[in-house]
Amino acid sequence: MDTDFQEDSRRRDPDLFSPLLQELHRRLWSKPLPNGRVFELTPGKVRGAHVLYHRTPTIEFTLSGDTLANSSRGLLRSFYDAGDLIDDGGEIKFYGPFDDFAGRVLPDSMKEYRGFREGQLAFAAARNARIRATTASDRISGDERAND
Repeated sequence: MDTDFQEDSRRRDPDLFSPLLQELHRRLWSKPLPNGRVFELTPGKVRGAHVLYHRTPTIEFTLSGDTLANSSRGLLRSFYDAGDLIDDGGEIKFYGPFDDFAGRVLPDSMKEYRGFREGQLAFAAARNARIRATTASDRISGDERAND
């Protein structure tokens, strides 16, 4: 994608203020689940920021950009089964060595930093490829953007 979400968000944080990015996230993540139910996201605003909601009788999610905040029952891991954050064995892919949150948050060496950065870039590339594939048959023009 070659869209400038900074422009769409009036130079504010696109994850919070871009109506186009919100709509792309809604289209990307709203989909039929393996159990036949539909995971549907509904657009909304919280203190002026664009968010997406998912509510059922047992669970509630509020999403804004790439941030997921589960407000009821802990992290629903199957939500990430799109593949970008889960490896083939079903484990969470971390950008660097993982020690159960006991060690330092920041990389200790250039080698660790490069690995972390490569992980971020691979994640963004995979996410962008999924967005392109999801929206290929459902292109959004500038005239179809959600209202701010």
